Amino acid sequence: MMERLQDGFWIGVDIAKATVDVCVAGLHFQTSEWAKLEVRHLANDAKGIPELAHWLAPALKAGECLGVCIESTGAYSHWFVRAIAGLELRGVLVSGIPYDPNYKKRLNPS
Repeated sequence: MMERLQDGFWIGVDIAKATVDVCVAGLHFQTSEWAKLEVRHLANDAKGIPELAHWLAPALKAGECLGVCIESTGAYSHWFVRAIAGLELRGVLVSGIPYDPNYKKRLNPS
């Protein structure tokens, strides 16, 4: 997982009700290389977040996280984004849109 991360990397996340699949791709990885990336399968619960932090630690030491790209899965993706807030990962995108924790307040201000 640590190869070619010194110039920065992206974290990709696929979220389901019970599981989270996570991979790390160095800035210079080509899309043709994505199938070769290591994918970590974690529980989508409070136990999975510390495991994710432990798994990401070597990557975070090797280079800078440029962003986290998360598939939008409604409540699951919002819970996950709040859960990883303590990891201080920047550039969290949910289906390509910057995550905004106040989106419901803006839609329904009353």
